[in-house]
Formats: sequence, C-alpha cells, structure tokens
Amino acid sequence: MPSAITGHIRVLSALRRLVSIAARMHQTSPGVTASVARENRSPIRRIVAAGSAVALGGGLFSWAGAGIASAEPLPTPQSGYGSYHKEYFINNVPKYSTRQVMTQFNSNVDAYFTFTGCGLHLSLNQICQLDTPAGHAPVQVIALNDTGFALKSLPGHPEGAGRTIRFLFVRADTVDQPTFKALFVDAWGPTSGLSNAGPFNSATLAQYSWQRMADNINSRFPQDPPCDPNRDCPV
Repeated sequence: MPSAITGHIRVLSALRRLVSIAARMHQTSPGVTASVARENRSPIRRIVAAGSAVALGGGLFSWAGAGIASAEPLPTPQSGYGSYHKEYFINNVPKYSTRQVMTQFNSNVDAYFTFTGCGLHLSLNQICQLDTPAGHAPVQVIALNDTGFALKSLPGHPEGAGRTIRFLFVRADTVDQPTFKALFVDAWGPTSGLSNAGPFNSATLAQYSWQRMADNINSRFPQDPPCDPNRDCPV
C-alpha cells in the first residue's frame, strides 16, 4: 500500500478515536470556570510578551511533601506537526504565587492533575501509568522545578512514544486582575497513534484535558497557599 495512503488511514483512525474520546470527556467535563484563554485572542501571551513578570522561580522548594529534589530546567517547546500550545487562566487562587501553585499541585498530584497515576508527588525520572480515556498512558517525569514540570511519553502511550509535554505556571497580571496566574501547556515530538491527528488532537483531547487540570486547580486548591519554612511561613 502506498505510504501516502497508509498515512491517511492512520490520521483517519486517530481522528475517529479522538472524536469518541473527546465526546466522552465533554460529557463529563465539570466546566468549573471560564479559565481557558484562546491562543488567538488571549491576553496572557500579550502580557507575558510585553514583559510582565513570568515567575520562573528563584530556587527549589524541598520542604516536607513537596517531593522536589532537583532544579532540572524545563525543556524549550519545539514546533512542528502535532505540536500545540495552550493557555488557561488560574483565576481562583489570588493569594498564591506561581511557586506556591506548583507546591500545592505537587502535594497531591492525583487530586489536581487531569489523570491519575502519578500518586501524591512528582519526582525527577519517576514513571507514571496515567489512566486516560484513551487507555493507560505511560510517561516519565523528565524535568521538574518550582514553577512547572515536563513529561515524556513512553512506549505504549496512546499518542506514541517520545513526545514531550511541558506544564508551566506563570503570572498573568492585568490592571483589573493583579492576582491572575496562568497554566501554559506545550506539547511536541514525533507523531503516532492519536497524535497523528495533529491540530484536531489539539482542539479536542488536549483542549478538554488541560482545561480540566486548570478547573481542578481553580476549584480544589485550599484558599490559603502552602508556605516554605525557609522563606514565607509565619513565625
């Protein structure tokens, strides 16, 4: 069979699976907040590009429960077919810094992440078996710091092996909303399986998946942020 036809068949197969999975996720999506910021009209990217502080963190948090043992730099997103960039407002945790958002997230990952399978805490080189609507999705934590983390898909992942996805918490202050944070999600790498669908994957499964992560943070985080005993705990 010609390679072009084979490629089209793979894309169509991925599209069919994505339609089914996205429909199921849409039916169960909590829709907690209007936190998504569309890339083509989002103020978030303009704010960051204009020089608003992007809190990349000044050091590690390593107190009890954080589970961080390395300041591994987060990888730089790459372009290409099957890559995507998503932005979501974190608008219901006004007392939190971006570092505290990551601290709280890493105190109970399964409670806040879209998919269970990583347990309470992330750690560098950890392997998680994520439970997704498309099936079990093995990933490895390849980078972790005090404002984000990155995962790489392993063989057996529904989107194929070798794909990277980076999660970064940033400040997204505006004049009217000086306490907004945002979640930036970037994915890239070789395409196979569901990722063959390219832009459709971004608009369906990825959109619903990371919207749910933002909704979980907005709805499930405690009102008061955690403190770092080395920095900001009350005396």
